[in-house]
Amino acid sequence: MQKALGAGLFLRRADGTLQLTSAGERAALQAERIEREICGLASAVSGVDDTAAGTVRLTAVPIIVNHILLPAAPALLKRYPALNLG
Repeated sequence: MQKALGAGLFLRRADGTLQLTSAGERAALQAERIEREICGLASAVSGVDDTAAGTVRLTAVPIIVNHILLPAAPALLKRYPALNLG
């Protein structure tokens, strides 16, 4: 990232720890702003396309069908009533 930006972001101290340079501090502030924007985007669109509809066909061995898929089907259909398990 330092190479791509053309600026040193960290200085390695004698004890091996890293310290942000002034460019690194500016980059960190910008990254925090970007992170807030991304989180805002996620909450703005979360659940918008939460509707599942149509026919779903599953193929599995009988033990999976009988012990996992069939018991889970009522909850799935309650959450997504427009689904058709075919």
